[in-house]
Amino acid sequence: MQIEINYINPKEIRYIEPIISKGYKGKYDIYYTNIKTGKRSKKTTKTAIQREANKELDKFKRIYYNNIEDQKIKYISDLLRVINEYKKCRLSKKTLELYNISFKKLISVVGNKELRFIMYMDVEKLISRIVEKISKSSINIYIRTLKAGFNYAKKLGAIYENPVNAVDLFKIPNKPRLCFENEDIPKLIDCLDRPFLIRIVKFALESSARIGEILNIQWCDVDFEKGLINISNKGDFQTKTGEERFIPISKKIMQLIKEKPYLDDNEISVQQNIFEQNSNIYELNNKENKTYVFGKIDGTKFSTTYISKLFKKKIIKAGFEDKFHFHCTRHTSITGMGNSNFPLFFMQKLAGHKNIKTTEGYVHVSLNEMRNWMNSVNYSGIEKNK
Repeated sequence: MQIEINYINPKEIRYIEPIISKGYKGKYDIYYTNIKTGKRSKKTTKTAIQREANKELDKFKRIYYNNIEDQKIKYISDLLRVINEYKKCRLSKKTLELYNISFKKLISVVGNKELRFIMYMDVEKLISRIVEKISKSSINIYIRTLKAGFNYAKKLGAIYENPVNAVDLFKIPNKPRLCFENEDIPKLIDCLDRPFLIRIVKFALESSARIGEILNIQWCDVDFEKGLINISNKGDFQTKTGEERFIPISKKIMQLIKEKPYLDDNEISVQQNIFEQNSNIYELNNKENKTYVFGKIDGTKFSTTYISKLFKKKIIKAGFEDKFHFHCTRHTSITGMGNSNFPLFFMQKLAGHKNIKTTEGYVHVSLNEMRNWMNSVNYSGIEKNK
C-alpha cells in the first residue's frame, strides 16, 4: 500500500506501510519509511515469534500513524510520569491526584513492573490488599483511574492490551440521598449563627449548586443586566462535569447577593467592599470585580474544607445527626424542586447534570410528604365514606 504525505517543505515522500520481515538471527524487524528523513528504516521487534512480532507491529503503527513521539514508557513509573507531564493541562488537580494515588498503590503491591508484564491478577492482588481498608466505592474509583491510565499507555503504543479491562467493578447498592426536611430548615439556618455561612447555605438551598461552585463565583461571573450567574471553569477550579452553566438570578438569589454578610466593630452589618450602589444601580469596581461573591470580607476565597467543617460543626452542635454534611443542601434543594412539581428538565439544567437519570436519582419523595398524602387520601378504600 502506497500513501503520499505532503510536507511544508514542500516535498513528497512515497512510503510503504510498515511491515515485518525476518532479519538477523531469525528475529523479526519492522520496515518503514522514516517520516523525518524520507528514508527506508527498520526497527527490531526483539522476537523470533511471528505472533509476538505482529503485536509489536501493531504497537508501532499506533505511534507511527498518529505521529506520537516515543516517550520511552517501559515501567509503571514511566507511565505515571508521562501522565503528570502531558495530561495535567486536561485534568483537574483532584483527577491528577487520583492518578498518582492509584498508580502508587499498584506499585506498592506489585512493584514497579514493566507495563508489558502487568496482568489482570496484579490489579486483583491490589484490590485484595485494600478491600478491608477503604470503601468499595473508592476501590471502584481506583479501578476506573487505572483503566484510563492504561488506555492512555495503549494509545501511546506502550502496551498491546489494557490489563484492567477484565477487572470487574464492585456492585454498590444505591443509598438514599440525605436531605433536610422542610420543617428542619429554620433550625438549620438558626444554628449556623454566622451571617456569611448562612448566606452561603441559603444560596446552596436556592440554587442546588455544589460547595466548590458557590465559593468560586466571582463578581465578574454575575451578569445583573441579563440576570444570570455563570458557573465557570477557572485556572484553579473545574466544575464536576467540566462544563459551564448559568444559574438564573431569582428574586431570592438577588436578595442573597445583596445581603451584608459581615459585622463591623459596632455590630452593624457591612457588605464586602465590592461595588458602589444606589437604590437601583450596581456598579462593579473594575479593580475588585474578580473577588469572590461568597468570599471573606476582603473578597478572597474560602476553602471548601473550611466551610464544610464549619457547617458540620454547627449542625452537630444543634442536634443534627453526624451523617449530615454540606452536600445534603444540594440533595435537599433538588428534592424540594421535585416535590414542588418543578419541571425535571429545568432541574437537570439548574443542577448541572449531564444525564437526566442522575437528576431522577436525586429526587425522592419526602417521608413526611408521603405520610401527609397517606393521611389525606382514602386510597385503600378501607375507610368508610362519611
